[in-house]
Amino acid sequence: MACFSDLSKECDMEGCRNHDFLPYKCEYCKLIFCEFHRNAEEHLCSKLKDMELNTVVLCEYCGIVLPDKKEDIQNHLIYKCLYKKKTKSILMCNKRDCKKVLNGINNYICKKCRKSFCLPHRYSDVHNCIKSDEEKSFFKKYFFFFS
Repeated sequence: MACFSDLSKECDMEGCRNHDFLPYKCEYCKLIFCEFHRNAEEHLCSKLKDMELNTVVLCEYCGIVLPDKKEDIQNHLIYKCLYKKKTKSILMCNKRDCKKVLNGINNYICKKCRKSFCLPHRYSDVHNCIKSDEEKSFFKKYFFFFS
């Protein structure tokens, strides 16, 4: 029996005399405990209270680290949070008098004027396409003998 007592450790909890062959070391106070007192709450760890004071919270909107105090979190959300709801810009057909809202399916970008149009107005003759100034200047600059 004497040789096994060298392998086991006695629980550091006051009043507990358990010897454990697989003792648990508390991550906060670094003391040895048996399986019944291994959790910090079960052995009333004094260092745990100090650790709880140093906890922080990550703002779910802007990602800033905040101290874990309700007043500070509320103050941050009301006054300092950089989160702003992103307003989606609504893309409309560029044809005059057309009120269609464009999305990924019905959006067509004209290759000449580089504007967005709905599918019925995608043809350049339908939306009275005017070439962009860049394209006009390109042809005037390099192909002046054609104009």
